[in-house]
Amino acid sequence: MVLSGIWHGYGWNFLIWGALHGTALALLNTGDRYFGRDALCRLKYLAPLSWLITFHFVCLTFVVFNTANPDDAGAVFSALFANAGGWNAPQRADMLLLASFASVMLLYPYLQRAFDGAVKGLEKSRCGCGLSPFPPSCC
Repeated sequence: MVLSGIWHGYGWNFLIWGALHGTALALLNTGDRYFGRDALCRLKYLAPLSWLITFHFVCLTFVVFNTANPDDAGAVFSALFANAGGWNAPQRADMLLLASFASVMLLYPYLQRAFDGAVKGLEKSRCGCGLSPFPPSCC
């Protein structure tokens, strides 16, 4: 993967980017050998964790890919991870809004399944006879 980084261009950033991706692939292959392929994805609640880790790894390595020198990369990382000034009220509101949207997106499949199950349960029970536009003969 280091060669892949050098293929993208001539500079320290491309070399480090390729080395980071090569290291990640080596760790992934080692994990596959010891735990089996897609070990995290077999546990349905941990599959989103593997997606989250991959997404953040790729995003953080693109910081290295797009900066011209190590000082610029350090400045970007310190701006990302060091919240020296704290959050003011509008920033807190924005983060709360983003967190609520993310929660809804993550919970939607589970809520949809629960709602479908509840509707099917009501349709089968005597209580649900009135919910159907064409009630069965049992009503």
